[in-house]
Amino acid sequence: MSQYTEMIERESGLIAYWRLNEESGSEVLDSAGRYGLIGTVHGSLLGSSSLISGDSSGKSAKFSAAEDKIEVADSEHLRLTGNMTIEIWVLPLKYSASKAVMLGKESAEGIAGPYQVAIDSEGYAEASVGNGTTVTTAKSSVKLSKSIPNHVAFVMYGALMYMIVNLEKPSATENTAAREDKGKALLIGNSQKEVYADSLVA
Repeated sequence: MSQYTEMIERESGLIAYWRLNEESGSEVLDSAGRYGLIGTVHGSLLGSSSLISGDSSGKSAKFSAAEDKIEVADSEHLRLTGNMTIEIWVLPLKYSASKAVMLGKESAEGIAGPYQVAIDSEGYAEASVGNGTTVTTAKSSVKLSKSIPNHVAFVMYGALMYMIVNLEKPSATENTAAREDKGKALLIGNSQKEVYADSLVA
């Protein structure tokens, strides 16, 4: 187990921790072990090498086909409309022509709902919050590397949004959108193309 994993599992406010450590199968476990937020796997995406330094025995997921995603059923614990931090380790092999969602919940209308973290077409990380009608987006100040794993963190504190990549903290974006969770599933890796992901934390 890596030092990063040990640190995350000690976090008192942890809601879910999908290590994506499975070799294969139809489910990914929630290593936080508090609310049993198991993900259902769509596609053959499990079993790649870990992206975490010091985690030589760990695994990651590779999202490369249109159907590749992990779906976590809606839960009151995933209805994050207050302060929150979402972390992901990610390695894009290329930037998609359109936005590639790494993790998020949609509104009933199928657009950015209460929260979403994505990679835009130029390789910047972006986070969006809203209610499906109004949306506020914050972008990272640096692009994600295509040669080494990237640590991506979206922090929401009050009305301030920060999209942080590899500890490069940009200026805050002030949220002006209403936030509402309409009970949709949480999707991981939905619409990704040639992207490795590891250790998703909420």
